[in-house]
Amino acid sequence: MCYLDLVAISIGADIVPMNGENRILAFYGLKNINKNPRESIKALMSFSKKESSNISISDLVFLVAPRINAAGRIKHAKKAVDILIEKDNSVTKKLADNIDEWNTTRKVLEKKATEEALNSINKNSSSIVVFNSNWHKGVVGIVASRIVEEHYKPTIVLSEKDGLLTGSARSVRGFDLYHAISKCRYLCENFGGHKYAAGLSIKRENLDRFIIEFEKQVKENITDSQKTPFINIDMEIKLADINDKLIRILKQFAPFGPSNPEPVFVCRNIVDTGFASLVGQDKSHLRMNIKSPECEKSFKAIGFRLSRHFKMVKENQPFDICFSIEENLWNGVKNIQLRVLDCKKSAFSNVLEKSI
Repeated sequence: MCYLDLVAISIGADIVPMNGENRILAFYGLKNINKNPRESIKALMSFSKKESSNISISDLVFLVAPRINAAGRIKHAKKAVDILIEKDNSVTKKLADNIDEWNTTRKVLEKKATEEALNSINKNSSSIVVFNSNWHKGVVGIVASRIVEEHYKPTIVLSEKDGLLTGSARSVRGFDLYHAISKCRYLCENFGGHKYAAGLSIKRENLDRFIIEFEKQVKENITDSQKTPFINIDMEIKLADINDKLIRILKQFAPFGPSNPEPVFVCRNIVDTGFASLVGQDKSHLRMNIKSPECEKSFKAIGFRLSRHFKMVKENQPFDICFSIEENLWNGVKNIQLRVLDCKKSAFSNVLEKSI
């Protein structure tokens, strides 16, 4: 029982199926974390504005896990183990400060590598393979994920160490990345992974041939439906339907994760109340305060990496959003926030503009 909190962190960080035994262990691990968190978790959560008594699996995935991983990416994985088993509060605080610094370094390296990678892409190909000897090997997996988000193609990002190219691969929904790389195994020194993510190493002299062969495998096997990103939507609702009762019902399905995804809803013809802004260090996140004609109440909303929609939202014309629903606890006060996954201009915006 005393290690269930670490089990919950592992389940969340590894993005494994959240059903059966995993879901039970994550549920009770979260109960332990929220009731009596160990010093390391309190220290790692202290860098966010989240209250320690209201930690969800998403908080472990997006706030705790990246810092734990940063230790291994930038310094050494043992540093993450050190903080997780440390019981002395003062020592834990120092270790957490170090880990947070490494996480900041990781973000800087990741941003620079992502920008360079995006500028070197062949947009006419069915796949993406990019290489730079200066990229830090600890961030290539994250860079691959960012490229997939931007271009939605099977992607491999490689860096170099001791004359050997090593890197990470990420796929799009439905496409078997591991199978495609296995067809190029004669050009690889090592490779391993699964359908959606893999790691590999290649001799530099084999890179050009690998790019051609990998492109061939993707082009011949990817389907049209796998080339288009989409979001599974569970239900269309109105803003007026979002209340404490709905929150209580949704909580019964938690914790969420693969094989037990968080419900996704759609609301149509909403507008921002005029407070939309770009937030985050790189201003890539979209913060809004939204309302609709049939609902007097407005809701805070955040769209991570949705800055591209800022201009549309500020035009004060109706738009549609797909989102999940969160409950935040701040200074003892609970409030509902919508986590927006995507948005687009409403098809009926011209009709409803005057009424709104």
